[in-house]
Amino acid sequence: MIGTDFETFMRIGNDYIPVPPNINIGHKGGKQVVLEGGTMHRDNVMVELCPDPVPTCGLMPERVNYLVQQTEEYLSKLMGETIRLGFEPTVRFDMSDLNSPYAQEIGCDPDFQAHQGRGVKRGRITAEGLADIRCAGGHIHMSYNSSFLEPMTIHLADLAMGTLDALMGTQGRRREFYGQPGLYRPKNYGGGEHIRGVEYRTPSTRWLSSDLNMLKMARHAFNVEHMVRHEPTEKLLTFIKNHWPALIAQGTLMNENAEECTQFLRACRADFPDYDWYIGA
Repeated sequence: MIGTDFETFMRIGNDYIPVPPNINIGHKGGKQVVLEGGTMHRDNVMVELCPDPVPTCGLMPERVNYLVQQTEEYLSKLMGETIRLGFEPTVRFDMSDLNSPYAQEIGCDPDFQAHQGRGVKRGRITAEGLADIRCAGGHIHMSYNSSFLEPMTIHLADLAMGTLDALMGTQGRRREFYGQPGLYRPKNYGGGEHIRGVEYRTPSTRWLSSDLNMLKMARHAFNVEHMVRHEPTEKLLTFIKNHWPALIAQGTLMNENAEECTQFLRACRADFPDYDWYIGA
């Protein structure tokens, strides 16, 4: 099963607006609005959606689209006007729109960053660093059965998913804060210690902007999860050693270099030909 949670911006016509502080749609870490196939809640000035995990990549667009539709209907009824959700990675607001307490809430728990085979914990990003912009992520959840696999999974995700995300369009200034390679949080799924996994946090919401992009990213996420569970560890570590340091040294994701991203995806196909890989955006 592959999961996602993603942040979206409210839009009236062509204008993006922060979620008004006086509407009650729940809150991160608190009560959430339960819809069919997932939940939604406030995340500072954005709306966060959490679809139920999917067992096949083909179900990802259907589940995400239906949850988006329900959320737009719910918000439109609450606001008394037509609300749409936007999938821009970075939106700039007027500073006068960012004076509510909610607008000063940036992120929640600190991220980890895969580095030299282990997780380095990063400090929490502050509102002062972001000023008048806010960033939306399209986080991807994968599971396995050993915490030993944690950094290896993220290295593979950078090579197979971070590159695909970069081919789908720029993240803008989100790259400086949340779009860096190797960002993740360790997770326990299903309420049991035996179901471990990661939330890969580098991708923006670009991959959620079309059905085809969702199919591609979900396919690569399933590929990574299956590789971690079933491929020989030594083979995976050799692949990472041969490619991940170059991805970091070249700044491939930070620079959103399409040619380099394509080369790394071709390496995935060459070393793991039994999997379906999408090479182009």
